[in-house]
Amino acid sequence: MELTALVEAGRELAISDRWELAHQMLMSADQGLDDQLDWVEQAWSSELGHRIDDIENGRVEMVNGPETLQIARERVTRRRVGLAQ
Repeated sequence: MELTALVEAGRELAISDRWELAHQMLMSADQGLDDQLDWVEQAWSSELGHRIDDIENGRVEMVNGPETLQIARERVTRRRVGLAQ
């Protein structure tokens, strides 16, 4: 059955059945999402481990918040100037 036919059939259901159908469809969509979120969580956990290791071993220079924003603003300005030329 095509998606449009399913949607039309769903519209003919009683409102309580439509809510239940929507709930069931969302639950089934979440099952695949959990696997993707696990992968993302593992990737970020690994990345954070590398970053912490870099900090603890002095391979990166720590910069405070206001200084970080200033550096970002300068880089954006340089990029804009470069694009305008």
